Amino acid sequence: MDIRPLLFEKLAEVRTIIERLGQQGEVGRAPLEWEKGYARALEDMLALKGISLRRSPRRTTMIAAEIARKLAAPGAPPSESGTITDLSLDGCSLATMMEVAVGDLVVLTFTLPEPFVTVRVEGWVRRADRIDGTLAVGVEFMEPPEEVSGALKRFLDAALEADPEGRP
Repeated sequence: MDIRPLLFEKLAEVRTIIERLGQQGEVGRAPLEWEKGYARALEDMLALKGISLRRSPRRTTMIAAEIARKLAAPGAPPSESGTITDLSLDGCSLATMMEVAVGDLVVLTFTLPEPFVTVRVEGWVRRADRIDGTLAVGVEFMEPPEEVSGALKRFLDAALEADPEGRP
């Protein structure tokens, strides 16, 4: 029996509750800290060692990137630099000074360290939290072209083979 659909449903419920509490100002940085490790925490709670709740493996990184809004408002800066702090086939987390909001369509451009491929991918902002003046942004990639997804897969496979825990 595959319990992943149930786990994803419960996880979505918990995230919705945390978002509502955050909107009401009832919690501080706790949701962000929890969200960073929610998959690992849920795995531990349910003793599901070795089972990943993510759609694809995630790799901790420090990759320089440019972020731009797909539909920029007049007078808005065209792009801003940032650092990709984790990466998967489905999306990434990015630290930047650029003001973006959940639901914005953005374009990310970055170069994978190996095989040294420049990637340009569009995605939706799914999370945007300000921490000490920097914006922590979660981006879900929109169906990247096959050459981009292939380069991401090769990079992630090699990186995860070198370190299965996903650290740089």
